[in-house]
Amino acid sequence: MKSSNELNVQSYARAAGVLFLLTLIGGGFGEGYMPSKILVPSDAAAMAANIKAFTFLFRLGFAGFLVESLCDTALALNFYVLLKPVNKHVSLLAAFFGLMATATFAATELFYFMALHWLGDATYLKAFQLEQLQTMALLSIKYHTFG
Repeated sequence: MKSSNELNVQSYARAAGVLFLLTLIGGGFGEGYMPSKILVPSDAAAMAANIKAFTFLFRLGFAGFLVESLCDTALALNFYVLLKPVNKHVSLLAAFFGLMATATFAATELFYFMALHWLGDATYLKAFQLEQLQTMALLSIKYHTFG
């Protein structure tokens, strides 16, 4: 018969496996599939037209990023719990690295979502020409990929 500690470790390990799977699905969609269908990194006008035509898919890509971020945060907790019996300091370091990576990732996601706002119809955007707005949207996407 297994002890409660072994069952607890198995529960966290299984949860980590599920979280990794959700991370792969959300990240694969948000970072792999969706950009290949919408983003045109060399043509600002074509990319802007694609984002406007497929706004729902663009937002769905952002939702994939959110799923990935939430799962990464939960994975940081899982690694902390799973590594704590091995070495308390290493487990804490793994949790900090996981949370810092997720925070950095979240900050770069703002650039992704900003592209949609550059292509919106808000009155304050009337100060810019269409080509400028398209270029700023392209720049936002490029900064997102740098992050």
